[in-house]
Amino acid sequence: MNEALDLCDKGLRVAKRQDETLAIKNVKSKTLRFMAAAHLQAEEFESLLKCIKVLREGGGEQHPCLPVLAMKGWLGLGRYADAEKELRGATISAGAAVRVAHRVVGSGGKGSRVRAKVVAELVSDDRVMSLFTADEAAKERTAMHSVLWNCGADHFRLKDYETGAEIFEKSMLYVPHNVENRILRAKCFRVLCLCHLGLSHLDQAQEYINQAEQLHPNIACAFLKVYLLKYCCPLKFTHSIT
Repeated sequence: MNEALDLCDKGLRVAKRQDETLAIKNVKSKTLRFMAAAHLQAEEFESLLKCIKVLREGGGEQHPCLPVLAMKGWLGLGRYADAEKELRGATISAGAAVRVAHRVVGSGGKGSRVRAKVVAELVSDDRVMSLFTADEAAKERTAMHSVLWNCGADHFRLKDYETGAEIFEKSMLYVPHNVENRILRAKCFRVLCLCHLGLSHLDQAQEYINQAEQLHPNIACAFLKVYLLKYCCPLKFTHSIT
């Protein structure tokens, strides 16, 4: 492919007609995109980003694959903020947003908290959320909620309640406010109650469990309300049983 690029450069130097120049430029762009994809497959992320830079020089190539390739390059280098910028500037579908969120979240490990913060900002962006408003995006909404729920659960298990609470809150952005989803919303409120209990934010915990009970009163809600009264507000608990 390097030889192909050299030939393109030579062709551009000798081409005289505009249509010839345009045709050679198109071949050069395709070659660079193939090279970028090859570097991605080989996990040569810096070389991938160099290809993207060359393609974009002078306000040139604007192929829709470039933001995705660049985003994957930045992710590979652990440059999550730069990856987020690429995504925000791209025109994507709901399905693509789900795949990106899943990729950024990853499978825990080093940098998981930073990645979770990036995803939290991404999924709460109005432009991203607008991709999920149509009825046709119901499947993608469910998938995004699942990605965020699993991420929040991972941080909850690590006792990182602050990050867990933030991600669980963002997951609720992808749960419609309707009767069919009231049980799921109640479940989200209950787990938010647990997160804030872990953070000793008792007022917030009380607020969330009250909202959960309004949507779907059950034994779990009753237990958490009793726990809050007995262990966090013992005086109120004593008054409630006398």
